[in-house]
Amino acid sequence: MRRTPPSTSSGTATGASAAALILTDVPGNIQPLPMDPVRFSGMHLVEWAAMAARRAGIGRIHIVGTEAAESDVLGRLDARGVDVTAASHDGRPFHTAPTNDTVVLLSAYTIVEPAVITALLGRASRAPGYGSMLVDDRAEARHRSLTIEDSRVRSVTGDGTAAGLDVMALSWASVDLIRRARSLTEAADRLIRASTLQAIPIGDRFAARLDDVSELKALERQYAAHVRGAKLHRLTAGVLEHLSLPFSQLRAQYHF
Repeated sequence: MRRTPPSTSSGTATGASAAALILTDVPGNIQPLPMDPVRFSGMHLVEWAAMAARRAGIGRIHIVGTEAAESDVLGRLDARGVDVTAASHDGRPFHTAPTNDTVVLLSAYTIVEPAVITALLGRASRAPGYGSMLVDDRAEARHRSLTIEDSRVRSVTGDGTAAGLDVMALSWASVDLIRRARSLTEAADRLIRASTLQAIPIGDRFAARLDDVSELKALERQYAAHVRGAKLHRLTAGVLEHLSLPFSQLRAQYHF
């Protein structure tokens, strides 16, 4: 699965050159263990993750789990024009990861808006061997198990200063480094040992790792409020920009 290095070894990633690897296995921290497909705002979590990646400009989506993705999920994604493939794994979920210049690794049990992925790609290093992990270092973050120093992730277990969100952007060489890893934690540990895992704070964007199925309704309300707030911010910014136009420009635009 190794590949020839891309011509550009530094700078930032773009959606056009990226693929997404969506992990469908239920994380061990979730309570209670869901027996039926989990939905967010009426959409299967795997579909939500795939569509978030697609709306962030990523062209290729690869879905992996201990069991193959459901055919109806793949059918709906295909009907939306998503270039999607799927595979089951034997305990090594990254073994069939795409060989694109950049791969966005995303757990289906982390609910993200497309802007999160766009921002992660914009800030992620494309230097060979480097990976970038989305982290929540806000005051309200729970499950702070990450230790971060000088914008690098130094540890993913124990008491830390930030929470992990199970979302990473990986350069082509870092994908090769984690192919035989058996979990997200092991994958991150391999990159940490190589001193190549940078931390990317979430900022004011929406991303939430699902820890309790009973939290879904609350997360849906939080997401809806976030979207309304983002729309209001864009509207307000547009009005202020319009009001700041020079009088001569307004006169030419409105012919008065």
